[in-house]
Parts: sequence; C-alpha cells; structure tokens
Amino acid sequence: TNSFGCSSSDEILVDVFPVPQAPFAGSQTVCDEVTLDAGNIGSSYAWSTGATSRTVIVRSSGNYGVTITTDKGCTQAFSTQLTVNTSPTVFLGDDINLCFGQSVTLTAGGAGNSYVWSDNTQGPTKLVTTSGLYSVTVTNGQGCSARDEIMVTVFPELIIPLASTYEICENVPLLLNAASPQASSYQWQVGGQIVSLQPTFEVRSAMEVALTLINAIGCSVQQTITVRPDPDPIRAKFLVASFVNLGDSVRFVELSHPDPVSFNWDFADGVTSAVKDPVHQYLRVGDFNSKLEVTDPKNCRNDLSKIVSVRLL
Repeated sequence: TNSFGCSSSDEILVDVFPVPQAPFAGSQTVCDEVTLDAGNIGSSYAWSTGATSRTVIVRSSGNYGVTITTDKGCTQAFSTQLTVNTSPTVFLGDDINLCFGQSVTLTAGGAGNSYVWSDNTQGPTKLVTTSGLYSVTVTNGQGCSARDEIMVTVFPELIIPLASTYEICENVPLLLNAASPQASSYQWQVGGQIVSLQPTFEVRSAMEVALTLINAIGCSVQQTITVRPDPDPIRAKFLVASFVNLGDSVRFVELSHPDPVSFNWDFADGVTSAVKDPVHQYLRVGDFNSKLEVTDPKNCRNDLSKIVSVRLL
C-alpha cells in the first residue's frame, strides 16, 4: 500500500531442506580397525581418503573427513579424530594330545597385559592336566583384547591286564591275553627280540616276556612277565587189577598228587566216569587201555593209562 492508498500483493514459496546429520563423533578411540559410516542414505560422499562410498574401513590413526551432499543439494562437512590401537597377539598353539599323567603349560604372552582364562583364573600361563577346551582373553593397556582357544586331550591310562608272574603247566601252553581297549598296538619281546605284535602270546616253557602296549598317539606302558614252571605239578596215579574176569566189578582207586579237583575216567569200552574211585564192569573180553586224566586247582592236567585184561572164567 502506497501513500495514495493503492495496494498490490505477491507471494513466494520457499522449501527448506534438511542438511546432512553428523554421522559420527568428533573423536574416537578404537582397536585395530573401524568402519566409518557417513549415514544420510541417498546422499553422495567425498572422503578425505578419496573414497566415495558411504562407508570406509580405517586401520590407522588420523583425522578423517567426509563431505556429504544430499539429493537436494545440501552439503555439510564432518570430521573425526581417530586413534587406532593395536590388539595384543595371542596364540596358544595347535591342539595338544597328552599321555595319561602328563601335563602342559599353556602360555598366552608376557608381562604388561591382563589374562583371563576360561575358568576365570588369571595370569599369562596355565598348567593343564585334564582334557578340555581352554581359552584365554588377553587385554592390553589400551583396553584392546584378543582371544584364543586350544583343545587339550589327555588319553586314558594304558593298563596291562596281566599279572607279573605266572606258573605254566607241564606240556600245556599258557595263553597270555593283553587285549586292551586303550591300546592300538602290542609288542612282545623275548631276550630283547620282538616275537609277536598280536594282543595274545602263547608261552610253551618257562621264560621272561617283556610286553609293551602302545596307544594311538604313541603313549606306551611296559611290563615284564615271568613265567615259571609249576613247582609241584600234578601227577595222575591209580590202582586197578591187571587181570579180571568177565562180569567182575572192577574197582579203580585214584591216588593222584598233589590236589586233584576233577577226574575223567575212560574205561576204553565206550564208558566214562567223573567220580573219584569208580567201580566198572566190563561186558566183553579183551585188553582195555583204561585212562585217568586229573586236573588241579590251576587247571593243570595230567593223565595215566593202564591195560586191564578181561578174560572168561
């Protein structure tokens, strides 16, 4: 409106677009590396590193800036002072196998760092005697951490399932059976020479045998086994008439020594008996090679045969 009272009007439309928002703090301290994200999706980016992507990976300290331009043409520059600290190095080694009774000391590093193991114990080393998965977290003075783990396997004890001394029966082999679920190989030695690689070994005379059991990772156990002759071997002995008449009741009298526990009579006419002093009747004439086999408490055996001649009256 002017001084004469005349008026006119006009209008204009003004659009106010938002400027880019700050994507990160002005300073940051990180470990090893960080991904800087400029955010503001749909914008274009110009980093001080020359990158034009929305994100950049940074692994060294310094000042990093980005200029963000929105799709509406609004531009804003941002920067951050970045401090990148290096995490400690920790390597417990490859997985470990131990023989029964062995131990290992795990080492996670030297002085100047803090160490927390999976069982919450602390310190740069750990003595391990049992199977398990062991891990450690190492933290340095800048607060950066690293972790590693290792599997320790302690194999079961190798046990030789044999006594150290045995007595062998006369003329009867002794079978030594060392089969063990923990063993993967066997060595039997006599006089320093390997004589068998099987779980079992047959002994036919008095001797000393050295046995070694070995498991899958080479752990071993040894034992010397002494095989001695029976100091008082059983001897079959009996009395019976040499000549008898057909139809007679023939008495067999057992006199074996020292302590028979079973008796096996064979009268050679198809009849047997297990009693100590049997009475037998022969039903045909002829010469019969009657036999007694006796067994002692150690299962040692011995036998004796005698001819019984049966004749007609």
